[in-house]
Amino acid sequence: MQEMNKLHEAYGALGLTPGSNLEEIKARYKCLVMVWHPDRMPTGNGKHNAEEELRKINAARDLLEAHFQDGHHQSNGFCQCKPEVNKSTNSNSETTRTRTRARDEEAERAQEEQVKRDAAEAKSQMEWEAKVKEAESKRWGYSKLAGKAFLAMLTFSFIVTSLKACGGSN
Repeated sequence: MQEMNKLHEAYGALGLTPGSNLEEIKARYKCLVMVWHPDRMPTGNGKHNAEEELRKINAARDLLEAHFQDGHHQSNGFCQCKPEVNKSTNSNSETTRTRTRARDEEAERAQEEQVKRDAAEAKSQMEWEAKVKEAESKRWGYSKLAGKAFLAMLTFSFIVTSLKACGGSN
């Protein structure tokens, strides 16, 4: 019974109906890996969340692949991973589809929020860089002004010294 629950949870983690075949599992796994790959997340927090989700997806795939490869899966007849015969298959598959849809919507929402946070962070970074650039520009402007004042003082000093040396006014 516990193994059946684990198998059903694994199917749910991948968004599949219990009893789906190995090809469906592999196809869904590839799709989820593309969505949740950490390299697709631009920030550290997004990468951390993606890594956690990817661990769950990998664990579910590993459990289901082991179930198929160990020969426990029976394609016809009773199998632990299939819904029980006395339960309604339609309601079970509908529930799984609803879970899958909700999970996909949650993943999309999470990605949209991450994109918004990243955009806000990028905007903030650009504003900061603009302020730094403006401050550097002012600093260079002040430096140029100080340099010109120094040259003017030096020139004036030279003129005064030259006039004194020529016998001009005291």
